[in-house]
Amino acid sequence: MQVQGFKQSSADPCYFYKIFANGARLDLVLYVDDGWYFSDADCVYAAAEIDALSKRFKLKVKLEPKQFLGLNVDAPDGPDGEVIISVRAYLEKIGEELLPKPISEYPKLLTPCRPQLLEAYEKAKELKATPSPEALKRYQTKLGKALYASAAGARPDLAYAVGVCARCATYPSEDMEKCLDYAIVYAVQTAHDGLRFGRDEGATLHASSDSDWHVSHSTSAYVIMFGAACVCYASKRQQCIAMSSTEAEIIAASQAALEIVYLRALLREMGADVDEPTSLLVDNSGAVELSKHQKACHRSRHVKRRYLKVRELVAEGEVVVQWVASKENPSDLLSKGTIESTQFNELKRKIMSGIGGAGGAAPPAMAAAPVAIGRARRVRDQGSPRQSSCRRGPMS
Repeated sequence: MQVQGFKQSSADPCYFYKIFANGARLDLVLYVDDGWYFSDADCVYAAAEIDALSKRFKLKVKLEPKQFLGLNVDAPDGPDGEVIISVRAYLEKIGEELLPKPISEYPKLLTPCRPQLLEAYEKAKELKATPSPEALKRYQTKLGKALYASAAGARPDLAYAVGVCARCATYPSEDMEKCLDYAIVYAVQTAHDGLRFGRDEGATLHASSDSDWHVSHSTSAYVIMFGAACVCYASKRQQCIAMSSTEAEIIAASQAALEIVYLRALLREMGADVDEPTSLLVDNSGAVELSKHQKACHRSRHVKRRYLKVRELVAEGEVVVQWVASKENPSDLLSKGTIESTQFNELKRKIMSGIGGAGGAAPPAMAAAPVAIGRARRVRDQGSPRQSSCRRGPMS
């Protein structure tokens, strides 16, 4: 790659790019033996560069690709140049494998969280009963497939429900298996849902974080958007027990801020203007104040320094933390299992449907792809002498 003048990203080793003398650019993402390249609409060098790569590697180029790394890539006809990323085919397949009856025979579910999810989890955690080998294998098989669907990068609405089910992977109860089946049914019923990316010339990076302060380990959640497109999300069990809701929220905000730093570095290499701090919305006023100022009080002085990383990033101008009302916080979708279905689907629509957004200059690498999806190409290595590999996938 470097022989041909490509630069490897310092933020993500799977991402390579080349800027030509006339300012046009060619961007290439590689993961093991699969790749995806895209270029400016007026770039006349892309085909020649790929041909040159083909002389070093045995490549198969697929025009107008429909899948990449297990994800479905759909480009509906229309003036907006939209691209929809989903796990439709995978979900339809596991529905046939895991569900005892056709999906059409199940009642329509509005959220992936069974009403008894948290109660079932607390009971399973308390008992920690050892299931039969057959029951354990069945649960873990279902869980593994559901985890892939939720973590593949296209279904943030599944992250919380599947994440809670994963917490008792070694001691599942019958009720927890019912909760997991419930989430799988919802996922299959909504298999066509996915992240929608469209033209957004004024896109900037912005984010939100949240936590469900709990008597034991809380959940950290965050959603990071580029314009109206979700590019990163997470729902994770916190490693420590927070002593207050403010502490739980500042932990979640710090985790989100670290991911923001990575994405800002990646966007700079893609040609974006990220001079302004990235907005991080938090719905806890105490956490907002703690992120900005060093205050000593009995409610916050015990918080470990590692969980105040967001304060350092605020001081460095990487992030600006702002308050948002809880019902308007998109990250509520990934932190709580008690959200009423109307609110759940409204937050889901904001995150996944490509609506809303913020001002700023879009990077050429991201703005160019939706203009003409026909210029995006999938490249597959058919047995090259060297394999490209890394531990982290792009924008995952």
